[in-house]
Amino acid sequence: MDKQTGYLTIFGAGREIYGEFADADWSVEDTPGGRNNVFSAMAGDGTIDTFQRINREGISHVRYTFDSEGARYSGSAELLRPETDHGQSLIKIESGQPPLRE
Repeated sequence: MDKQTGYLTIFGAGREIYGEFADADWSVEDTPGGRNNVFSAMAGDGTIDTFQRINREGISHVRYTFDSEGARYSGSAELLRPETDHGQSLIKIESGQPPLRE
């Protein structure tokens, strides 16, 4: 699968929405440990602040939905440390399990 673009929503354990991203990407990476499903999106200032706070609080696992080409996928994933480079902030989540198509 090549990179797929869609709408990503990331939730906490209580279904609290941590962030919504209209132009998110889903790709599959082959690693020595197996295949990883990686979802990434650019975040604005308020959203990146939320994800940095979540990271500081030790929250590392989230739920997500990903809507693309008329299909919805969902699953759970590990929240990676948010990255900021040259004024651009990136949120990434990854899972060794493929998302479920709803």
